[in-house]
Amino acid sequence: MNPLCLTIAGIDNCAAAGIYNDLKTFHHLGCYGTAAITTITVQTIQNVIKIEPVKDSLLEEQLSAIFFSFKVNAIKTGMIYKKSHYKIIKKYLINIDIPIVIDPIIKSTSGTSFLETSAINQLLELFSLASLVTPNIPEALFLLNRDQEPNSLNDLKKLSYDFFNEFRVPVLLKGGHFSNNDYLFDVFFDGEEFFILKTKKIDKKHIRGTGCTLSAAIITFLAKKYPLKTAIHYAKKYIVSQIKKATPYKPYSDYYLILHE
Repeated sequence: MNPLCLTIAGIDNCAAAGIYNDLKTFHHLGCYGTAAITTITVQTIQNVIKIEPVKDSLLEEQLSAIFFSFKVNAIKTGMIYKKSHYKIIKKYLINIDIPIVIDPIIKSTSGTSFLETSAINQLLELFSLASLVTPNIPEALFLLNRDQEPNSLNDLKKLSYDFFNEFRVPVLLKGGHFSNNDYLFDVFFDGEEFFILKTKKIDKKHIRGTGCTLSAAIITFLAKKYPLKTAIHYAKKYIVSQIKKATPYKPYSDYYLILHE
C-alpha cells in the first residue's frame, strides 16, 4: 500500500486550496490521502464569503476515526481557525513520531482572517511538534510581530534565521511575496545551515493553492522516507511544474488554477 498522509485543514469549495487541493496532491504524488476537516469556507475564485468552523466534537471524532483505522505516515496542518481546535489536534499529535509540517494559514490573499486572534498562542505551541513550518513572508512577519518587508536575499535569510531562533523549529520561508528581478527565493533554515531554493519567476498573477500544494507535496516525500531537505527540493520542483501548467479560470482570466495533471 502507498504511504498514507493526513491533512488537517479547511475546505475551499472551489477546490483551489485547502483539503481538496491537498488530497489531489497526495494522489498525484502516489500517497493515499486522508483528511480531518476543521472549517468549511464559502469562496468564489476571488473572495471569501463565509467561514464555518466544525464543532469540536466533530473534529475529535474525525481524528479518532482516522488514527483508529490507519497507520499515518506523515501529517500536514493548514487552516485551523478555532482556539479549541488546536487543543484537540495537539492531543493527537503530541505522542506520535512521524513527520509533521505546519502551514500557518493566517489570512487569505483577499485579506480575510483565517485564524481567531485568541488562537495565535495555540498555533505557536503546535510548532514545538513540527518537523517543519512553512510560512510565507507576511505570515512570518505577523508571527514575529514585525512590519519591515525584506528587500534582499540577505533579508530573507535574516527573517528565516530569526523565525527559527524565536520558535526553535526548522522553517521554509516561502518567498513568493518577494522577487529579485526575474527570480524567487525560498529559504530553509534548521538552526545549522541555510538551503536556498532559487526559481525563475513565472508570470501568472493570481494562483490559488500554491502554499497548500507545496506543504502537501513535502509530506508526501517525507512519508516516502526522503530526508527533509530532499523532500523540500522535490516538492519545490513539483509546485514549479504545476504553476507552469496552471490554466486561467474563465471569466477571471488573471486567476489561475493548479490542475495536478
